[in-house]
Amino acid sequence: MQKGVPQIMDVTSIKSILHYLSNQILPSKFESAQQPEQNTIQICLRGLNGINWIEFSWQGDCARILSIKRPERIGNSSTLAQQLNYGLRYMALVSIKQEQFERVIKLEFSKKPGDEITKYLILELMGKHSNFFYLDKNLKIIAAGKQIKSTQSSFRTISTGSIYTNPPPNIKKEPCDKESFAEWKKNISLIPQSLKKCLISNYQGVSPILINQIEHFSNMSKDNVMEKSIDTIEDKDLKEIF
Repeated sequence: MQKGVPQIMDVTSIKSILHYLSNQILPSKFESAQQPEQNTIQICLRGLNGINWIEFSWQGDCARILSIKRPERIGNSSTLAQQLNYGLRYMALVSIKQEQFERVIKLEFSKKPGDEITKYLILELMGKHSNFFYLDKNLKIIAAGKQIKSTQSSFRTISTGSIYTNPPPNIKKEPCDKESFAEWKKNISLIPQSLKKCLISNYQGVSPILINQIEHFSNMSKDNVMEKSIDTIEDKDLKEIF
């Protein structure tokens, strides 16, 4: 990755990182939190594999969750960091969840493994709508990375003290290996546009990065097929992509 170019996380990279984190840090004890930047929080966890630092960012152009090396001590006096340090003290991270193709990550905390879940950290990786939440056992918002007033959005307001609700459902279709080529072609051909846009706008979990991989593994990158209008691509080429 070029220096200065943010890495945008798609569902594939999210699932890969969460698989790694689950093996590394579950279960683990919360140690501390700090907020080095306005849209970034870092938490320290002590587990069987030693101390691990996890970074959460809800910055619109590079929202992410990553395992990082021990950072410089900066930002531990921010309001959000203090709330986490007070509320999660002596608690254990016991579960990390992410459903299907959703880009919502939920970390669950309890007094010890097997006890009732009483605190949650939720990271929503959704471009400019990305956000971070700290919730109690009743899903009441204790703190949020960004608060959204009713004057800013009529669809979903976010404020401390309110109950957390899931983001708007993804209306795109879930990929399914049982779908026939005819069904797939019909679904992506409703609006004539580039094949790349057809795939991204109609299916969950499809990102520009994944588009490049699909084109490469279909051995059609030299034909630049993803940039062609779907109504100009022959079925034999579409079947390679399918």
